Amino acid sequence: MAVKGRKNLFFLLRILISLGLVVLLFHKIDLDKFLTSIFSARKEFLTLGYALGICNVLVCTLRWRILLWDRSMKVPFLKLMKIYFIGMFFNIFFPTGYGGDAVRGYKLYKVTSAMSESVSSVVMDRLMGFSALLAISIISLGLSFDFINAKIGLSVFGVALLFFLGVWFFFSGYVVRGIGFLLRILKLEKYMGEINRFHETILSYKDSKMVLLVIFVISIFAHSVMILSVYLFSLSVGVQVPVIYFFLFVPVINIVTLAPVTVSGIGVREAGFIYFFSMVLVSASDSFLMSLLFFSQLVFVGLIGCLFYLFGSD
Repeated sequence: MAVKGRKNLFFLLRILISLGLVVLLFHKIDLDKFLTSIFSARKEFLTLGYALGICNVLVCTLRWRILLWDRSMKVPFLKLMKIYFIGMFFNIFFPTGYGGDAVRGYKLYKVTSAMSESVSSVVMDRLMGFSALLAISIISLGLSFDFINAKIGLSVFGVALLFFLGVWFFFSGYVVRGIGFLLRILKLEKYMGEINRFHETILSYKDSKMVLLVIFVISIFAHSVMILSVYLFSLSVGVQVPVIYFFLFVPVINIVTLAPVTVSGIGVREAGFIYFFSMVLVSASDSFLMSLLFFSQLVFVGLIGCLFYLFGSD
């Protein structure tokens, strides 16, 4: 009961932080300009942006299926697609905007009865996706090096460095040893065997280099689709910024929303848009609106997942 109470308290705290950040950022925008941009948004660009959101999920489902094939887990594409959409639905409510991955892992386990393999496939799917995101940002940084300023370069490089250090820390075994130490304190050593099995399953992907290369290429394509959808949202509200900046900033903003301090990344995402796009002279109002449109796409995709969850997950 005490654990449940703490979870509810932390969830409430994240809601309050999300609301606080949004209110704080809202004071930075020109409300009249913000409302004018909303009501004058071009519907054709909005429609294309939402359509690309669905395409992104389909490509990511293909990526996940290939990872499972490598583990000899042949789950039908349609089943995986439904699970992926359902995960997107739960992302709306969980911390960081990626909490639905736990739901994905659990529902896949219900299909395969292989806990470690199911969870590790979700973790690898997400890690490869984030690695591709930062690769896009770093490549864009190189292509635009002649006309970007030092602040942009340092911001992008700093986030990329922190992420890759985190990945190294995860694969090095320190995380597993830390979890083991915590479980011993809590007298829950019985779960350590499953955690070690999960870690070994993750490490075994290193032997599938060709599969990981294919997954990485698919991830580059999937996230390019996602970034282009944000670019379409910017065009819908009249923001005229070269598309290269979206390939620079959006990946980094997505990584920043990993910070588990708000619900679904709300507030952190908006702050990221305002911070980065202010470097290329986009107003706070337009940056805030682009972020909201991007989030509305995530909600739209999540609502499709809600329908699958309620009526068609099995």
